[in-house]
Amino acid sequence: MGERLSGLLQDLRQTLSGASGMADSNQQLAGTFLLRADDITRQIQQAAGQLADVDQHGQSIQHAAGHSSSLAGAVRANLERASGELSRAHQELQRLIGDVHGSTSANVELAVDLERLSSEAEQIGQVLQMIAGISEQTTCSRSTRRSRPPVPASMAAASRWSPMRCAPWPAAPSSRRARFAR
Repeated sequence: MGERLSGLLQDLRQTLSGASGMADSNQQLAGTFLLRADDITRQIQQAAGQLADVDQHGQSIQHAAGHSSSLAGAVRANLERASGELSRAHQELQRLIGDVHGSTSANVELAVDLERLSSEAEQIGQVLQMIAGISEQTTCSRSTRRSRPPVPASMAAASRWSPMRCAPWPAAPSSRRARFAR
């Protein structure tokens, strides 16, 4: 049994020595694991910082997109208003052009009518002058015949303004005719 005990102790020593080697190996592995865990922790922290930056940039982009969207909405509303104003201005311009064309044709018609009326008024004025001249001569010869006895032809021929003769129309002024017509 001594041998057995000695063998057992030897086995125990080998086992403990193996355990010690394993413990050293485990300790090295644990140190390596801790170093790796520290590296992983640093990488995770860096990744978390980068994610925070990405999140912040994402929020900035989202805010900018929201602001850009609201600006685009405002621009769209302004464009729609401007388009409506341009449409109304175009309609007004078309109406004005129509009015100008209508006014132009009405003015042309008015000018033609005025020229015709002017010509007719001139003709009527000439007719009235002729009627006035005839009336004046008729009045002159009636009053001369009633108020004076006939003058011999030799006397009538001698005086240009004889009471028996009225001045030819319209050469003599009416004041002279009236004076001799009495």
